Amino acid sequence: MASNFNKLFQVTIKHHYFGDLPFTGFNILPTKECRSILSDFGLVLKPNVDGFMVFFAATLNGTTQTRDSVLKNGFTLDFTLQITDPLFYTYTANLPSDFRKKAIWLSNFDDNQQDYRKSDLLHVSEYVSESDIKPSLDPLNHGQIDIWCDEQLKESFHICFLNNSKHWKYIIVGEHLHQLEKLAILDQTAQKVFSAPEKVQLPDGKTGLSFASKQPIAVYQKYNEFYQLVSNYDELTNHFDKKLIGKLPTPSLSIHSDYFEMIVYL
Repeated sequence: MASNFNKLFQVTIKHHYFGDLPFTGFNILPTKECRSILSDFGLVLKPNVDGFMVFFAATLNGTTQTRDSVLKNGFTLDFTLQITDPLFYTYTANLPSDFRKKAIWLSNFDDNQQDYRKSDLLHVSEYVSESDIKPSLDPLNHGQIDIWCDEQLKESFHICFLNNSKHWKYIIVGEHLHQLEKLAILDQTAQKVFSAPEKVQLPDGKTGLSFASKQPIAVYQKYNEFYQLVSNYDELTNHFDKKLIGKLPTPSLSIHSDYFEMIVYL
């Protein structure tokens, strides 16, 4: 941004599914009314890789502007949020399963308190949730961001999405499974997070052992943790004799998946 523009505020969007990487699966577009206000007050919208910023002109129509002088006018900037990633609702938690005629509504103003939010979050709780959903008649816009601007305006805001969790199931297939005892799938700290194996028959007639996660596991674009298949596991001591597979595969997202099932050949 050129030196004759100064920052009015910025909004950063983060999604825990991507860890430390930026969430880029969205577009931010000003509404028609917002475009008019931006023009009237010499404001410029600048998209970022993980959000957007609004700048004001240091000089407008020959008059010097400061952040305070701009904000004294009092106005609201409305932006539409368009989700561009088709898997967004698969890896995002706390949102309704059916989004028809609904949209995410984000703002620095709390309707219930009739006052500005105390935190820099643009949603009700720590993460965007169903509490931030309102009716919508525009199927192309998945959300709206309203920024109320006056002298109390903060310089930075955040939008945080929580990653979803799903049950995982590993099906281990191998000719020598019957020779192995006390098989278990453990995490990196040797804790048993999958249930005891159950025999299952695959469509091709082969027999395998199915291990299901005891609890849903958080999904990530890139996993830092992994699971291992071991034999002769002792639950009392967390000891095992042999590591059969040191790093089991992690699942790939599917738009229709309620749980993850992975077949692993031993």
